[in-house]
Amino acid sequence: MQQNRTRSLTQGADFDESGSRKLFALTLFLLGVVGLLYGSLVPGRLRPRSGLDGHIEHGLAYALGGAALLPLLSSPLHVLTAGAGLVALAAVLEFAQRWIPGRSCRMTHFLASASGVLVPTAAGLALTYRTVARCSLWS
Repeated sequence: MQQNRTRSLTQGADFDESGSRKLFALTLFLLGVVGLLYGSLVPGRLRPRSGLDGHIEHGLAYALGGAALLPLLSSPLHVLTAGAGLVALAAVLEFAQRWIPGRSCRMTHFLASASGVLVPTAAGLALTYRTVARCSLWS
């Protein structure tokens, strides 16, 4: 009886630690989305600049957003869905810039953003396929 109780307490601690990690990852991702929204939808004169080329800024912003999402994804389908969602967000935000003063809607910027999504998506697919293969190998 005592052994079962100790075991359930340690399992609860593992759950709490895992839940905290997921909450932290979700918070980082949501902050990243807010950053993407702000950086994409403010007028040109208010847009923060890093000093890097615009295409590199686009790619890095979406790569970091996708990387923040990776700890929350547990299957290849989740990774592909998240990647597609980020590419769709990039398309919508780039198109919306047509109506924002001092901003322009460019296909090259969208392609840079979508390319940035590919890096964490590929990493996520590799990690989830590896995890799925390892789990099914021992099952």
